[in-house]
Amino acid sequence: MNSAELFDDLRLGKAEAFEFIFKTYQPRLKAYASRFINQPDDLNDILQDCFVKLWESREKLTHISISSLLYTMVRNACLNFLRHQMVANQYSIDELPNQQGSEQLYSLIFHHNAEEELVYEELHRQIQEVLNSLPEQSKMICLILK
Repeated sequence: MNSAELFDDLRLGKAEAFEFIFKTYQPRLKAYASRFINQPDDLNDILQDCFVKLWESREKLTHISISSLLYTMVRNACLNFLRHQMVANQYSIDELPNQQGSEQLYSLIFHHNAEEELVYEELHRQIQEVLNSLPEQSKMICLILK
């Protein structure tokens, strides 16, 4: 099967075409993505998401190289994952007193004496309580943005 036929079959929703693409490209894409992502579970999630997006958007695709499309999707997904990790690791409410700028100014209010420390701990507890009451996706968004 040539690449034009494969592409057309994918656009038509033929499972055999998608399976062929998956079996052909998944090992290569995994090796490529492993240069960016070390955690096997995260790596597998990224690849799965890329193949799901390919399947879901198959009808919108124009004739392009499937290989180029998949490598671009995986590269972008890896970069987005790494950006997310950097942001998530950089900002934690527990590290608020160590942050520069306005966060540092805000945290100074709570770290002068024991009473203010208790107020800070209560605020932290209330924030965690509110976060825990949110639906999982909303919670994830808040954690990403904090």
